[in-house]
Amino acid sequence: KDQRDGAGPDIQWSHIQRFADTYQTALGNRWYTEFVSSYRRWERRTQFFQFIEDARLDRFDVLLVYHTSRFGRNQAECIRYKEELQRLGKIVVFVSQGIISGTDRDFLAERINETLDEAYSRNLSQYVQAGFADKAANGHSIGSPPLGYMTLKNPSGRGAWQPQDRPGRHGLCRRH
Repeated sequence: KDQRDGAGPDIQWSHIQRFADTYQTALGNRWYTEFVSSYRRWERRTQFFQFIEDARLDRFDVLLVYHTSRFGRNQAECIRYKEELQRLGKIVVFVSQGIISGTDRDFLAERINETLDEAYSRNLSQYVQAGFADKAANGHSIGSPPLGYMTLKNPSGRGAWQPQDRPGRHGLCRRH
């Protein structure tokens, strides 16, 4: 979906390269791909913490990020880490929005975008949970079937888990 929407990693990278070329900024050899993901749980973002550590070790001066939502979707955490980067003398630029983090000129736009990013993430989470609950209430499977089961299409066209008829796997599941 990201690729069709024009926001996949390759497209983000090309926008960052174009920005760097336009503003004659030399790109280093570090490209933090995992950090651009939309995890709301910070502890799962290992590359995010790697670039924070790289900033502490003075391995870059400017961090080019495609969009505020790629930095994070928890406004309080975003502010905290961007303030740390600012204290370290680093500049964060949100390329697609033309926002330079921490500047008086872009302060309001940055905070509005962070608020919208967090609201989007919270709403999306609620929609996904509601969708899963609806599927389960209607007897449809959610995700991959457990060992010993397979997904069979029912008359509505959706899948439901059914035990497999293979003696080896089925027997294994029955024994345990």
